[in-house]
Parts: sequence; structure tokens; C-alpha cells
Amino acid sequence: MILLDSNVLIYSLDPTSRHGAACRAVVTAALDGRFDAVLMPQVLLEFYTVVTSARRVAVPMPPAAALDQIEDFTLAIPLRDANARCLVEWLRLSRQASRAGAATFDLYLIAQMRVHGIGEVCTQNVDDFVAEGVLAITPADLVARLN
Repeated sequence: MILLDSNVLIYSLDPTSRHGAACRAVVTAALDGRFDAVLMPQVLLEFYTVVTSARRVAVPMPPAAALDQIEDFTLAIPLRDANARCLVEWLRLSRQASRAGAATFDLYLIAQMRVHGIGEVCTQNVDDFVAEGVLAITPADLVARLN
């Protein structure tokens, strides 16, 4: 099972991104069921926050279009819940790790991955997911693996 990070979803819709082609290929493969992809609510909230913000993207999506896109993602890609065990695992990891500020968001994704038995995350930010039992893979590397 491979968690898709928000940046993969975001870049997949950005025709100007240098990461766009690989991210589009990953998202298309996930939507087609060519690998065991999974999403978390946090990823979808981060996606929505970025794609609807004029401060974050050159051409923001209208909120309704972003919500429709999220629905499209979740119709084809399973969504796991963020339950109380995820918070407990995040607390445990936070006591061990020296992360603060925004870096805690990726640590929370790691906690969710562990609780749900998800071993891999596809992301452009592989360094943010360094943790025991978690393998971070770039979209380009995942595309190569799928081909």
C-alpha cells in the first residue's frame, strides 16, 4: 500500500510543474488501480488548501472545482481514517523526534501510516518521511517501478 502525499496530487494538476508529468502518471495509475494507493483526509485537506490559494499557486482552483477533484480522487482511491490511535502514535513519535512547527504535519502522516500498516509514501519530499518502517519514494521512481 502506498500513501499519495498532497504534493503528488497538486503537481499532477499543474501543467507548469517540472514534477507534473511523473505526478500525473502516478495519479493516473492510482485512479486506474494499477497499484495499491491510499489517501488520508490530511492529504486531501492539504491539497485543497494549496490549490485554492492565490498565495500558493499561480492559478487557484475555484473551491467547488477543488471539492469535485477531491471527490474524484476518493471514488477511485481508498481513504483511511485518522483515528485516536493515530494521535497516540504521533505523540509517541513526537517525543522521539526533534521536529517542531510545520514538520509535525508529516510526522502525523507517518503516525497514520504506521497505524494503518502503510509502508510507503509517494512524495516529492522524501527527506520529510525518514522514519523506521516507512519508505519514501518519488513519483519518478514509482513510475519507473510501474513500467
